[in-house]
Amino acid sequence: MLGCCHVGACDLEFRILGPVEVSNGAGVLRLGGPKQRALLADLILNAGTAVSTARLIEDLWGDDPPPTARAYGRGLHLTDPPHSPR
Repeated sequence: MLGCCHVGACDLEFRILGPVEVSNGAGVLRLGGPKQRALLADLILNAGTAVSTARLIEDLWGDDPPPTARAYGRGLHLTDPPHSPR
């Protein structure tokens, strides 16, 4: 575990050593694909500081980003874990 975020009634636990995961106490949240996980890990590593879009793009793609790179972070969503049948 790298850190926790306590916002209102939402306690999130971020894990970036090993697979990138986010847990809300009820289970591990579903994240996007590898690039979205890398973006989330980058933001977690830079928590508390402003990170420019240009820097995030360079961190994810280096010197050859796709034309859609600036819009990529908009697809990052944390969703509730699937409910287990009882």
